Amino acid sequence: MTALETNEWVRRASTGPTPKDLRSTMGGHDMANCVIQAMREFADDELDPVVAANAGTACQARQMLAVITYCYAVGTYRSQDIEATMREDVLFRLACGNEFPGWRMIRRFRRLNREAIRLLLEETFRRAWGINGCASPRFTPGSGDCREWRNSRNNGHSDVDDFIAAEAHWRIEEACRIDMMDDEDD
Repeated sequence: MTALETNEWVRRASTGPTPKDLRSTMGGHDMANCVIQAMREFADDELDPVVAANAGTACQARQMLAVITYCYAVGTYRSQDIEATMREDVLFRLACGNEFPGWRMIRRFRRLNREAIRLLLEETFRRAWGINGCASPRFTPGSGDCREWRNSRNNGHSDVDDFIAAEAHWRIEEACRIDMMDDEDD
C-alpha cells in the first residue's frame, strides 16, 4: 500500500465510514468484554475523576471511562443518550445501586479524560476486530489485502494503527459535535 493509498484510507476512516455500531463487525466477540479486557491495562492514576472517591460506583472514573467507551463504540455519542442508556439498563442500575452520572458529568469527564477515552477506544477496536488475527471491517481475514495491511509499516506504525486512531478520534469528535448542537438548541 502506498503512502498516498494509506492517507486516503485514513481520510475515509476520519469521515466515519465504519458502521456506527461496531458490534456488527465483531464476529463472535462481545463489545462489553472487549472494553473490560482493554480496561485492565489502564491505571487509575491515568484518569482525572470528576467526583469524590466516596461517590457512587457508576460515577467513579474507571466505570465512567468504560461506559463512555462502550457507548462510543456502539454508536451512542450524545451525553444525554448515554445517561438515558444507563437509566434504562436494568443490570446497570442494579450493579450501581441506581446511581449514575448525569449528562453534564459525562461531558465533564470526557473533557478531562479525552486522551484516556481515545486510548481505550483504540484498544477496544483492536480487540473487537481481532487485529492480531487480522480481522477488520475493511479486510477479509486471510486475504492478500490483509497480509499487506498487517505487514506494511509507516514510521513504525502499521496502517491499521492510523485507521484505528482516526476512527477513535472521529467518534470522540462526533460526540463533542452532537453535544455542542444540543447546547445551540437551548
